[in-house]
Amino acid sequence: MRLLLRCWLVLAVSLLHGAGEENTPVFRSDVAVGRIDVLVLDGSRRPISGLLKDDFVLRQDGKPIPIREVGYEDLPVDVLLLLDVSGSMRVHVQKVASASHEALAVLGNQDRVSIMVFDTRTRVRLPFRQDLTDVERRLDEVVRHEGFNGGTDINRALLDAAAYIEREGRRQTRHAIVIVTDDQALPCNQPRVLSALDKADAVLMVLLAPAWAGPYSSGGPAPRQPPLSSPWPGGGIPGLGGVIFGPRRIPAPGAPPVATGKREAHAGAPEIARASGGDSLSVNDAYAVEETFERIRKRYAIYFHLPEGMDPSRGVELDLTGAARRRHPDASLQYRQIPLANNGARPGLISRVPAHPATGRDSEPPETAAGTSSVEDSSAPRRRRPGVSDPGSAPHIIIVPSQ
Repeated sequence: MRLLLRCWLVLAVSLLHGAGEENTPVFRSDVAVGRIDVLVLDGSRRPISGLLKDDFVLRQDGKPIPIREVGYEDLPVDVLLLLDVSGSMRVHVQKVASASHEALAVLGNQDRVSIMVFDTRTRVRLPFRQDLTDVERRLDEVVRHEGFNGGTDINRALLDAAAYIEREGRRQTRHAIVIVTDDQALPCNQPRVLSALDKADAVLMVLLAPAWAGPYSSGGPAPRQPPLSSPWPGGGIPGLGGVIFGPRRIPAPGAPPVATGKREAHAGAPEIARASGGDSLSVNDAYAVEETFERIRKRYAIYFHLPEGMDPSRGVELDLTGAARRRHPDASLQYRQIPLANNGARPGLISRVPAHPATGRDSEPPETAAGTSSVEDSSAPRRRRPGVSDPGSAPHIIIVPSQ
């Protein structure tokens, strides 16, 4: 009797499990399976929402590739805030902390945020948390308690941040690093940093602070602990990864800045961000922090598998269909290709598609329902997004071994 009851329980559980996965795409592991995360921007550089599967066209060498699923804001995000706490950066980190309440509201209930600070070394100030109140509180603590008087090693900071998010980030989520810096350091080793970002499956976004030019041109009082206008002569010590040594502020409050006669080098963080599929915004722009989080969160996840005969080692091209182009003639795309097959391949393809006229060669997708708009109303009140694990909110892909 017990054996019969156990068999019935196993059968019932199996039926319930199968019913829950009725609409879940299932691919075999011998098929090249992939996901493309794409940000679609309008002419004002705002994310375009409301696009459907039939609004995208995917090709390899001009041959169409079937798109299986398209989701929007459907994947959880792990965001690492990487804050430059070297000299002259206090006011800019304060701006980010002050803007964090509105900016973090863009994130969803399942998204997480971590905080890392750096000067010549990195320190984790907050492990990944879903509690945004805790994130805001810790940002305020960084502003109050950091010395903001060290040197700068942006190269090491980016490598440490990529390693941290690779180690602590959740699998099958989007990963992003948001660095707040003036980019005043010796040039980064861009191939090495990009390789680390690709390994961590992370996009880099930069909130760029203006470089302090100094010395003071007016006769008014100088602020406390003014920054140096450039690094110590020589721009750091060769062979030490682009470190700028020595304080970037003079020790005596109220004294004028020290000019060394040589401008600081640029580390190249904005260029690395664009190569990773991210972007760079000025931290002084009114909504820069919020827009940065929007560009991380408001991306489409496009799932596909290559038909037989197509080469999984080659890149693919993504664009809008002709009909979608006519609705959004100034749309531009930036995306990264993320393979999901279990062969471990990582092509790391980063692509940007600028705005261009519709070609008319693509098949017409179904028109959207009357009265609906594909661009989100920016005037709507902002609140944290629903959890991405809510029923029906996200497509899932299951990869099963081939027989």
